[in-house]
Amino acid sequence: MNCPKCRAGKLQPLTLRTKQKQQLVIEQCNMCGGVWFDRGELDHYLKGTIEIVAFPDLDAALSVELDYREAKCPRCDAKLEKSKAPQNDRIQGDACKACGGLWLDAGEADGIKMAEKVNAAFDDWLLKLKPAGQPGPK
Repeated sequence: MNCPKCRAGKLQPLTLRTKQKQQLVIEQCNMCGGVWFDRGELDHYLKGTIEIVAFPDLDAALSVELDYREAKCPRCDAKLEKSKAPQNDRIQGDACKACGGLWLDAGEADGIKMAEKVNAAFDDWLLKLKPAGQPGPK
C-alpha cells in the first residue's frame, strides 16, 4: 500500500502489543514516517498502552508540504479531510469520514499525546488551586 501523503513510501505494518497483551497492527510509511490508525487504534496510543516505534527527522519544508498535501484513504480510497485534534486545535490529522481511519504525519501523533499530557497536568494543577467547596474543571 502506498503512502497517502509522500506517495513515495510504502505503508509497513507494525505489529504492536498493548500492555494488556493485545495485538494491534498499525501502518507507518517507511519514507516520511506518517502513521495510519484504523478506527479506534489511536485511543490505544493516547492511553499510553502502545508506543510508536520511531519517527524520522524530516526537513521542515518537506514536513509543511506533506501537511498541506491532499490525500486519499489507504483503506477505502475516500478523500481524507483535515480534522483538528480535540486536545490541541493546532494539531490536525487527515481523517476518513467513510471508514473512520486517521492519518497523522510524522510528529503529529507525538504532538497529540503531549497535548493530552499537558491538558491532564493543567487540570490537576487547577484542582489543587481551587478554593475549598468550589467545583473543579469540567
